[in-house]
Amino acid sequence: MVGKSVVFKNREWVITGLLGKGKSAYSWLAESAGEAVVFKKMHQETVDYYTFGNKLKAEVEAYERILPTGIRIPRLLAWSDKDQWLIKEYLHGPTAADLAAAGELTPVHWGAIFGVQNQLKAGGLHVDYFPTNFIWMDGQMILIDYECHSYNREWDFPNWGIFYWLNSPGIKEQLELGSTQKLNLPGRPKPQWQEFLETRDRLLAELNQETEKSPDLVWTC
Repeated sequence: MVGKSVVFKNREWVITGLLGKGKSAYSWLAESAGEAVVFKKMHQETVDYYTFGNKLKAEVEAYERILPTGIRIPRLLAWSDKDQWLIKEYLHGPTAADLAAAGELTPVHWGAIFGVQNQLKAGGLHVDYFPTNFIWMDGQMILIDYECHSYNREWDFPNWGIFYWLNSPGIKEQLELGSTQKLNLPGRPKPQWQEFLETRDRLLAELNQETEKSPDLVWTC
């Protein structure tokens, strides 16, 4: 894909590098005259524990659902249902996964992500809180993935995502080797949580968040 081009805004944008791969698509950096955008091409690969319909349609609809919550996300610039791609604003910064792997998450970062979670919850939504889906930029924790769902406490940040953010060794291994062995419980789409529960509960108290039960009392799968 690197070296290929796409036409957008009557200009040719050259794909210069892979930004990442998610459940639904590959994301590529595309550049033209010193500007950069994200070119996201849907793939047809299956994912355990997840069923897709029209991936492009789902992304566009999710973007439109997230916008009213007021959280910052990259602007959707163009899309093609026929060719199953979309183009969105490129926002640059370290991902939450990078910060977690380096042990560099601070109280400011935690306050920011809980702020995002609370806004989404107020809007009746939860998102995929895996830390590669957020970047730190301009003093904000910015969601860069458009996936969202009607709010479900089981999959919100305090009961699911936070345990990945706290698992520094597991995230480091995942970034370096692509392995989730230190992140997930065996055979389940759920994070290792036992050794991080005390820290989770302390953060909830320090940030004046609602107290949560042990995950094994919340999770249904």
